[in-house]
Amino acid sequence: MIFENINIIQSNKTEKSFFIEKIHIINELISKYCSKNKIKYSEIISDIEISIKELKLIGIIKQEKQIENILAQLNKIHEDSSDEKVNNILEEVKKELNCLV
Repeated sequence: MIFENINIIQSNKTEKSFFIEKIHIINELISKYCSKNKIKYSEIISDIEISIKELKLIGIIKQEKQIENILAQLNKIHEDSSDEKVNNILEEVKKELNCLV
């Protein structure tokens, strides 16, 4: 799996840092893909069911109700982070996840 389940990430500071780095990498991949294919990311409309299936597929959640755990963890990480780029990425991820709950 690319990601650990959110329950593991909650209890391990090293996993939290690595989780942020993986979010950053995936964000960069998506950004470059959109740029290469002339896609405006802001105009993409997420399908809730597909998004939840993807979160399960990459291992972040096992059940839909864990999305709220992810949001809580992202809020904690956001509060502890002084890196503006990380905070911007976390804000975008939180916006996307909030649409799923």
